[in-house]
Amino acid sequence: MSDLHYTDDSSVIHLSLFVPLISDIDSTAPGAIVLDIDPERFLYPLIQSWPIPSRSAEVYLVKKDGDKVLFLNKLRHRNDTPLRLRLPLGQSDRLATRALSGFIGVMEGTDYRAVPVLAAVRPIPGTKWCMIAKTDANEAFAAVRLFSFIIITFMVMLILLSDAPRTSPTNCSPLQKAGRRRKPHARFPPLSAILCISR
Repeated sequence: MSDLHYTDDSSVIHLSLFVPLISDIDSTAPGAIVLDIDPERFLYPLIQSWPIPSRSAEVYLVKKDGDKVLFLNKLRHRNDTPLRLRLPLGQSDRLATRALSGFIGVMEGTDYRAVPVLAAVRPIPGTKWCMIAKTDANEAFAAVRLFSFIIITFMVMLILLSDAPRTSPTNCSPLQKAGRRRKPHARFPPLSAILCISR
């Protein structure tokens, strides 16, 4: 399999797959079939998809090209980038630089816009490519900040409620005190009256 490359007229990007034709007689390969794959039909749409709505999330492929980082696919925040955008490899805070230096996992850094992001980095087996899935740090931590705000608000409400003055007999109004001293009316006549009537 070849690398991603432009056609001779530099207008279309292709990925070539070489399939050798093996002879049944002596197991040699007198020829091969070359399959040109258009990444716009499957590869690019696949890596540019994101499972949930997001304002900044994207996935892109990079590889080392001399002393620069070459971006292999379209980028969300920049036009005309496949195999054209190159950035210096010496910028250590860039995601692409750290990815091509062998880092694997989740990290914080800056993307091609020099914007702080949170990203996951993985190499692509069998190629020189690295895949970076990233989202802006402001968007990534927005949910955490919202959850923290809710927790803090809830704790403050609990503290205020626990310190609120409770109603006690000394704080009752005169009407409430009179109501407490008043005895409830008897629902039935006294027992002595019942006995007199039965006689």
